[in-house]
Amino acid sequence: MLDSMSIMIPNLPTLDANKIIIFGKNGFLGSYLFKRYHENPYVFFCFRSADNKLVVQNMGLFQETEDWNLKALSRLIHKLEPRVVINAIALANLEKCEKYPLLAFEANAEIPKAIALACDVVDSRMVHISTDAVFGQEGSLFTESIEPVPSSVYGKTKLQGETYVMELAEKHLIIRTNFFGYHSFKSTLFNFFYSNLISKKEIFGYKDVYFNPIYVKDLVLGIEHFASQNTNGLLHFVGNEVLSKFDFGNIILSQIGQESNLLYPQNFASRNLESFRKYDLTLSSNFREMHYSCAFDVNSGITDAILVAKEEENDI
Repeated sequence: MLDSMSIMIPNLPTLDANKIIIFGKNGFLGSYLFKRYHENPYVFFCFRSADNKLVVQNMGLFQETEDWNLKALSRLIHKLEPRVVINAIALANLEKCEKYPLLAFEANAEIPKAIALACDVVDSRMVHISTDAVFGQEGSLFTESIEPVPSSVYGKTKLQGETYVMELAEKHLIIRTNFFGYHSFKSTLFNFFYSNLISKKEIFGYKDVYFNPIYVKDLVLGIEHFASQNTNGLLHFVGNEVLSKFDFGNIILSQIGQESNLLYPQNFASRNLESFRKYDLTLSSNFREMHYSCAFDVNSGITDAILVAKEEENDI
């Protein structure tokens, strides 16, 4: 559970007092963390290169260190001795996790374990990004105090990663979340609706699958806030609005001004899809609501995501 901290302050502090390492720079969340901090000389971004090297980027300078492996990640933390380490590495594709469980375990459990061990040795605070998928059981609006029962390989390996972080890193913050936004090459829910609808392709959205996502820029600000407040424990960081995937797509449709007959509702249950998927993905975020007020709701987040999409697509 969370250690109670002071109520949110209006002006969010930046994480620039000491060194920070962010793992997963090229992922969805990692790319937005990079946008936020790439000009901060205290922040080091780490990612895996195409030839399996650990690459460290700081202030636009790249350094290829050694082969990517768990020992290399640990050595980097020991060398830099950062105040905060943010782990945004994950294998989040549910189908790929089911097909390649060992890869899922490495990304979602073994990497957090190695980072947690190193963080504890150098007295760093570890911020670990987790998921609503750890709750595979029936129910909705799960709180931090409810024990997760994951049903998917993704959920099981992410929960194991959480367990390692809790047990091995004394200073830790585990953030369970479900977020949305645009990414130039990652497959996101927003991208699916936006790219198809803007191309006037007919698609469907599930009207019986519910979630309460947070906009990715709010998640970045929230990580900054709670890490700066030295918050410890488990934190559910999602939005205030519960809606279906179909409703989410409809908001995008209305904002881009396309014909309403492009988007059709469909029941997830009627497709008889994989048993590891669940219909209600909602989390309760009472603590987050008490200590951090979102800058975006779903509508304004989608508006901003559309602007980001247009800006990035014009740059290509």
